[in-house]
Order: sequence, then structure tokens, then C-alpha cells
Amino acid sequence: AHRWNFVFHRRLALERELSKEAEKNADVMKLIEKAGLKKTVLGIGECYEKLVKEFPVNILDDCDNPISKEYLK
Repeated sequence: AHRWNFVFHRRLALERELSKEAEKNADVMKLIEKAGLKKTVLGIGECYEKLVKEFPVNILDDCDNPISKEYLK
């Protein structure tokens, strides 16, 4: 990570998908959206809890910028 100027270190804990009942609760969904967690709790599919304990990710600040030399690396 020393070669990147701007690296965000994010650590994702073991996450579980919300039940369909929780998705119907508007208050719960508003809180999840406000916290920016919607993508981490909806549609994640099956997960083997004993196999996946953590998933470290390095994300560049301009990861979505096609002009960046680190784009799609």
C-alpha cells in the first residue's frame, strides 16, 4: 500500500443479509441508508460463516475515475 497516495483501509465484519420482513420496515431501511450500509446488508447472497471471518479491502479515493493510472488495477 506504500505505492498508493490515498488508500482507505476498510475492514468488513461478518455481515448477514436482512430478512424480507426487515426490508419492509421503513424506519429500519431509512437508518441503514443514512448509515451508508444498504449495499452491505442487502443482496449479499449465501455466506459460509465459519469460512469467512473478515474481508480486508483497500479502496483508492479515485477508484471510479477512468483517468487515474490505478483505475481497474
